[in-house]
Amino acid sequence: MTGLNRIFLMGYLGSTPKIAISSKGTPYTTLSIASPKKKAEGETGSAVDWHQVRVWGKQSELCAKFLNKGRVVLVEGYLSQYALENAGKKERRTAINAVRVDWLPRAPERDGLISEPHSEQLALEPQENASVQA
Repeated sequence: MTGLNRIFLMGYLGSTPKIAISSKGTPYTTLSIASPKKKAEGETGSAVDWHQVRVWGKQSELCAKFLNKGRVVLVEGYLSQYALENAGKKERRTAINAVRVDWLPRAPERDGLISEPHSEQLALEPQENASVQA
């Protein structure tokens, strides 16, 4: 049986993209993405999920150069796990790695959700099985 490991995520950048270096010396960019959720009737406050996405290669450079806080993005990617050592303890973490990042215009919100996706496309080949350090 073949598995499926694919994520589609749309949201607002919560901060300016950050450039980092993997444990193998490969540069990548981290995007912090806020995905607003529709609240249940009668609920108050904000309903937002936060996601950390890693972007690799040329696409990483372009995201770091052109994206800013508040920009709407659509990310296609996959989950991967990596190991790190934190205060002497080995830990395993799960990361979202981008395969494709589309830049979307800031569209009017409808019921608190992002609408009307139109893209400025940045689709490049992903760096598979990249080892990262947090």
